Amino acid sequence: MLTSIQATKLAREAIDLLVEKPIEAVISCERNNDGFVVRVEICDTKAHIADNDILATYELCLDKETGDVLRYERLTRARRSDSAVFAA
Repeated sequence: MLTSIQATKLAREAIDLLVEKPIEAVISCERNNDGFVVRVEICDTKAHIADNDILATYELCLDKETGDVLRYERLTRARRSDSAVFAA
């Protein structure tokens, strides 16, 4: 059975092959009955000004035994400047 670290590594490799765009971050990795659900943020469209880059969040479902991608889907797209996190 895969560990969450192995699942995260496999998800990064898979999304790189599937969409061929730069990975910004792994947002989450969650184990469920079928395997793992991993969310990855990528730079979907690079702009001349970084604040205008379009970031996309993809969700990948991986088999718990083999790590094979069972499903992947783009969930969101937003400008980098729209996704800013403000400190409390």
